[in-house]
Amino acid sequence: MIGLAVSLLVGGGRRAAVRLALIVGGVAMGIVFLLGALAIGPARDRADARVTERHSPAGALPSDSRPALLWAAFQTTPTSVDGRDLEVLEVGATGPGAPAPLGAERVPAPGEVFVSPALDRLLRSDAGRVYRLRFPGRVDGTLGRAVLHDPDELVAMVGMPSAALDGATRITSWAAAGRAEADQNGGNTFNRRLVYLLVAVAVLVPIAVFVAASTRLGAAAREQRFAAMRLVGATPRQVAGGAAAEAAAAGLAGGVLGLVLALGLRTRAADVSIAGYSTFPADLSPPVWQVAAVLAATPGLAAAAALVSMRRIAVTPLGVRRRGSAGRPSAWRLIPLGLSWAELAVAVQLGDTLTEDGKLAALGVGFAGAILGIVVAGPWLVGALAGAVARVARRPGTLIAGRRLQAAPTTAFRAIGGAVLGVFAATAVLVYLPSHDHWSNGEAHVPSSVAAPVADAYVQVFRDGAPYARVHALARRLARLPGVEDVAAAADTRQGRALFAGCAEASRVLRVRVHCPARGVLADRSLGRRAGEPLTLRGARTSVGGILPTSAVSIVVPRGAVPAPPHPSVFLLATDGSLAAAQRVRAAVTASGLYGDVETAADEARFVPAPDPLRRQAELVLALMLSIAGCSLVVMMVEGVLERRRELAILAAAGTRPGSLRSAAALEILVPLGVASVASCVVGVLVTATLLRVRGIGLVIPWQALAELLAASALVGAAVLAIGLPVLGRAIGAENLRTE
Repeated sequence: MIGLAVSLLVGGGRRAAVRLALIVGGVAMGIVFLLGALAIGPARDRADARVTERHSPAGALPSDSRPALLWAAFQTTPTSVDGRDLEVLEVGATGPGAPAPLGAERVPAPGEVFVSPALDRLLRSDAGRVYRLRFPGRVDGTLGRAVLHDPDELVAMVGMPSAALDGATRITSWAAAGRAEADQNGGNTFNRRLVYLLVAVAVLVPIAVFVAASTRLGAAAREQRFAAMRLVGATPRQVAGGAAAEAAAAGLAGGVLGLVLALGLRTRAADVSIAGYSTFPADLSPPVWQVAAVLAATPGLAAAAALVSMRRIAVTPLGVRRRGSAGRPSAWRLIPLGLSWAELAVAVQLGDTLTEDGKLAALGVGFAGAILGIVVAGPWLVGALAGAVARVARRPGTLIAGRRLQAAPTTAFRAIGGAVLGVFAATAVLVYLPSHDHWSNGEAHVPSSVAAPVADAYVQVFRDGAPYARVHALARRLARLPGVEDVAAAADTRQGRALFAGCAEASRVLRVRVHCPARGVLADRSLGRRAGEPLTLRGARTSVGGILPTSAVSIVVPRGAVPAPPHPSVFLLATDGSLAAAQRVRAAVTASGLYGDVETAADEARFVPAPDPLRRQAELVLALMLSIAGCSLVVMMVEGVLERRRELAILAAAGTRPGSLRSAAALEILVPLGVASVASCVVGVLVTATLLRVRGIGLVIPWQALAELLAASALVGAAVLAIGLPVLGRAIGAENLRTE
């Protein structure tokens, strides 16, 4: 019986081949999404682990006299290049035999720079030539995955003399450094575990529903074949076994195809950026046991879905008869959703009375129950909506759509269920992000950059035990750079930042006309000092001789008014304003070996904060859910048209215009999709608000983002219709009037 069922599955003619292709394709896409979702967490963990090891490796013990690698990850303030974050690492070696840096085969010599592949491509481009000036040396190597967060990260490793890296971390073995860091940071916090759990549930449950629905494609045609089997003597148990075997075979084929597609797409992971996120192929490796479990569970899930669908019918030798009337689903279907929401509220209320694992389990069960509650309640919503559509119908297309929805609300919701669940998960992400940002930052997250200083460039270096001569050498080097017109020393005092310069020099640096007083200093209005008022500056008594016409600094000290600091560490530069000059200034600070804070007026050289990793991952999940929604709609739309082709052909033969049939097909998708998406969005907001109470975070509703999400779901529905309507045109042909 099982062999017969499988033979009919693969050898039932052209239409059976189309049905099989839809089932296998739908299951394969579900498996691709599922394996991708399972790989997101491990990929992020591996990338974060590399960044952690890069930023804070454990140094060697003082007693370790072996040649060491000097590693300075925070010697240079992160900046941006071409609008993208740039991180510069400074390395050196105390002698031959020092371990190679992460991502490199050898230690770059002084004057050599190794760059990441993305930075190498940028520097080789015409627009990137000016950025070569950012590095004090020649580019002579490419960095590998071991030191990079992702393939698009811009990282440079600058070789330095060992004498210039006084405060760098000494590393004699990366294995020891990695173990120490892992020991210090072992384990996830409750908040991170909670986020991972909710994201996993929000992604995995809709994908499982989509895979189960895909295995039920072509159910009506299969039921007719089972009736023929009953006619030749098959028992109901044998028919059920055949149905399960047929679905399991299709599920297995879809699982294998999905694995092959996932492996193929994995090889291109570095070349594809989704929601601003790319990754190395090697990082996209979920545990082997999870892959094996997915492949083993797919045929079982398919067989279970087939058996559940068979319970609602009785296959007799004379045909297929439904057990009971297919009445409109009742409002009792809302009970599972309500119970799940109540369980979430109780888990939140219990709070710390539960153990950490118990709290995670309670929240995960409630969240998963809410998703499944939407699946159960969806047909009731479609049935209630169908009656309203039928009552207001004034055109044949609207009436056909309303009656069709009334006749099979469960089937209609199954066509849009994947998209509706995607809207729910996306709503949870969109509501969580601004709420989390408001809680962690005190205000909603907005991209920002450091405001440009009034001076063309500002440099502050921190000696950190280095000789004063190195700071003076840096000042002289800055003054000799092409594009730098003047360098003035400054100092931070109790009254604020004081610039020690002559009037002409101060005028050039501050870009305003500065008139020096006959005696005393110039003070900014914010100090609240009047002309002639006494002032103590760096232990010397002087007076306010005038008011500054700018607030770039607090005080301008003309030469001779107060002794200048013998060892200044703050410098204001007058430059030609070019991007090249800004890059040369940064390169000079890097070459000095001193930790430096640099700001310039060149837009391309300003520091731009790195995006929140949690936000990037959430946006990736959002893109994944919208992709699932689109694929679900495509598969179900095409299957729905093919499954009803005889019914549609009869309507066309009876005189119904093709335009009315097209409008009916469009309304059957768009009307339930629109209403169910809005309802799912509301439920998503309420469920997320309940979950946020666990962390004590107030609710922030991003109205614009939610409106864009609903508009995107409508656009996805319209795009699916553009794919499915040509199939409808072929389905209403006269050849479809015959029975199989």
